[in-house]
Amino acid sequence: MKQSSLLAHLIVTGLLVMGMVRPAVAQDAKSKQGTLTVEECTAFRERWRPDSSLKGLRFPEATQKLSLPLAPRDDVGKEIELKLLINALGGVDSVRARGMMSSTYEERLQVAMKRFRFKPATWQGCAVPFWLTLQVTP
Repeated sequence: MKQSSLLAHLIVTGLLVMGMVRPAVAQDAKSKQGTLTVEECTAFRERWRPDSSLKGLRFPEATQKLSLPLAPRDDVGKEIELKLLINALGGVDSVRARGMMSSTYEERLQVAMKRFRFKPATWQGCAVPFWLTLQVTP
């Protein structure tokens, strides 16, 4: 190997190790697998609406067992619809509760739901926010 081409090889190898340059082969392999680059994910999330539905969307999964706070006697057995806005990091940003329940139980339910963590919804490898609807009966 000539000295100039060896130097160029070392520079490119050093940049690859530091993450400053990505090999074209790796990008081609990723695009064939259907995953997006970090830049593509960022651009996609700017246009994404949490209520969107796309083919290939992987829904969020709970990373812990979901448990409800104890309900007052009057609220036991009533069906409640919970809509959770799960952000791209898996946290719960917003809770909407619908159903016949006391306002104090609704507040306790919202506080409890915001403590849960999820694996976020993903589309082509990008974590995206998503509205998850749950039907629960305390």
